[in-house]
Amino acid sequence: MPTVLGIRTLRELLEDSVIHEPDDLLNHAAYADCLLEEGDPRGQFIQIQLSLERNDLTFHERTELIKWQQTLLLDHCREWLGDLADILLDVRTYDEYRFPFRRGWIDELHLQQMSPELQMVLPFAPEIRLMRKLTIRDSHGASCLFASPYLTNLRFMSFGELRGANMGRNIQCELLLPIFARTPRLETLHLFEQRWSFEPLFTVAEVPPIRFLSLHGNFDASLEAFCINPAWRNLEVLSLAEQEGYTPLTTLRLEPLFQSTNFPKLRRVVLIGAEIGSYGCTRLVQTGFPSRIEELVLANCELNDDSIERLCQLKLHGKLKRIDVANFPGHRNHLNRVTRQAVRKAQKAGLPITIEGELS
Repeated sequence: MPTVLGIRTLRELLEDSVIHEPDDLLNHAAYADCLLEEGDPRGQFIQIQLSLERNDLTFHERTELIKWQQTLLLDHCREWLGDLADILLDVRTYDEYRFPFRRGWIDELHLQQMSPELQMVLPFAPEIRLMRKLTIRDSHGASCLFASPYLTNLRFMSFGELRGANMGRNIQCELLLPIFARTPRLETLHLFEQRWSFEPLFTVAEVPPIRFLSLHGNFDASLEAFCINPAWRNLEVLSLAEQEGYTPLTTLRLEPLFQSTNFPKLRRVVLIGAEIGSYGCTRLVQTGFPSRIEELVLANCELNDDSIERLCQLKLHGKLKRIDVANFPGHRNHLNRVTRQAVRKAQKAGLPITIEGELS
């Protein structure tokens, strides 16, 4: 229903409330009621999806609501996708896109790649205003999104693919920075298989309240700037993985992280393919870094039984609950060569260590 003589309709006011306070269920319910009164089937769709969030539904009730939801989606999906419909529903590329709805809006968007058509339409599609999760495997061309005014609800953003085939076709970090001003609710950022330098990310002056950060790729930039940058103080989980053929993650490069006190909320660190070895384990003990977090995963980090013996010298008076040593599939370099016998011995000595997620 259009605005008349500059006077905003109830529908528009309620829609604004949903956009500006997306976590308030009362706003969604009021908006759904308004749509129903206008005879818009999307109101019923929103009510069904809100009902499906409840935990007190019987199996039969949930099953019936899901059937009803699917019927409405089949009948009206094209309308609710707006200008995105011709692209996302194209039978020739249908398997390249996933776009589940939540509370009547696109909630997630998973893309294999940014086609030229999508680059033109997606940034200016109001249908993504409540989107919480965006993943783009081949992110070549994704920088077009960074001018979009519709990303204020985005919570999760991932570019590239772990162990994928698109190395070098991913977003340059300096092109990524403008999006931070448009994503005030962003909590999770994954950058996989990056050949570009992470330095612009390490030195950025301001970021959203990102809690989960994964950086997999080329570590030619020093971690020192990152480890003293107050913009990253909200981090809770940090994952770093080197990419074969590019600057490796050596113990020397990781030293600023081991010594840093800039991450008061950090509880889990995952290192994949780093050249840690026995010397790195000695530095972990000497800096006391594991005792400042709850969990440390050392995957494919050139560990052996001597490395585990050195870790046994850790003073376990901090927050540490677990160290896990594993070999991740697809990472053939820097394999851990730790025996279960060494792990059992370390466990008896009091070290909370597991091998590939399990007690030996």
